[in-house]
Amino acid sequence: MKNLNARAANRANSVERIASGIVSNPPVIPSVADIAVTAPAGLPRARGVRSAQGVSESVPSAGISAAGLLSSAAPRASGVAASCGNSSPSASESGGAAATGAGATAIAGDIGSSGGASPDGPTAPDLSVTIAGVRLANPVIAASGTFGYGTEYSRIVDIASLGGICSKGLTLEAKPGNTGRRLVETPSGLINSIGLENPGIPHFIAHELPRMLGLGPVAIANLSGSTMETYVEGARLLDATAIPMIELNISCPNVKAGGMAWGLDEASAGTIVAAVRAATKKPLIVKLSPNAPFLVAVARAAVDSGADALSLVNTFQSFSVDIERARPVFDNVTA
Repeated sequence: MKNLNARAANRANSVERIASGIVSNPPVIPSVADIAVTAPAGLPRARGVRSAQGVSESVPSAGISAAGLLSSAAPRASGVAASCGNSSPSASESGGAAATGAGATAIAGDIGSSGGASPDGPTAPDLSVTIAGVRLANPVIAASGTFGYGTEYSRIVDIASLGGICSKGLTLEAKPGNTGRRLVETPSGLINSIGLENPGIPHFIAHELPRMLGLGPVAIANLSGSTMETYVEGARLLDATAIPMIELNISCPNVKAGGMAWGLDEASAGTIVAAVRAATKKPLIVKLSPNAPFLVAVARAAVDSGADALSLVNTFQSFSVDIERARPVFDNVTA
């Protein structure tokens, strides 16, 4: 009996020592940002990122998705290219504001075969994807609104290692954006109310586009508007440029329909996609709104109306209150 008691005591002491060791030296669980820094060779690396919680302090990395880290599973991914969905201080694509950190962009495409090995040794895998006939070196795309026009991040990120860059949301005429406060930091990301601030499509074509085209990754113009006429004219102007692709933002409010976003129901979505499709021969990606009650129906309407690919998704609606003043933080109230 004494021997049994001694063995039981020894086991209890061992368990206690192990538990104590775990508490004093907890296992390190890598954050998304840590994973990005230690990504396999051939994948874009975001520098200057400390942790997932620090994303608001190291915003330049916010426009780069961890989707590229799934490249080892690419043959099983059915050709999905992905990028962070407006989880940055710019929700220009929403035409108002949005909660960040929750959205992601996914675009259907064909994934290239692996590079395999050569007589001289192993080579980097082929991470290329093809979307609507346009080849991207890899499936990592800087999402619209998170990355400016690319040049702003050239000192922080190896721009040439990206597969593509979506421009900020572009409208036919320049927009100053929303008044008042535009950013609110939360434990899970940023709530932002930018309001489609941009220089206008003619200015973009003359100034920002040439620099985007010289960066290396596939340049994608994000087209926004408030009326069908402005969408169509914007598409016509972009069609005459060397931009390889257009991403159509249908989360903007239709001012002739009481301000309801084009992408909230299938009828409106189909109407605007068909109109833009008729105005351009460029590959057309349609960026869907997560706020649509029946998103699948909207997606089908977009495809039936001429979309070459779908982008999932734009920003999520949110709300922030200043409890000291008992008033909404943003001038637009909701974000």
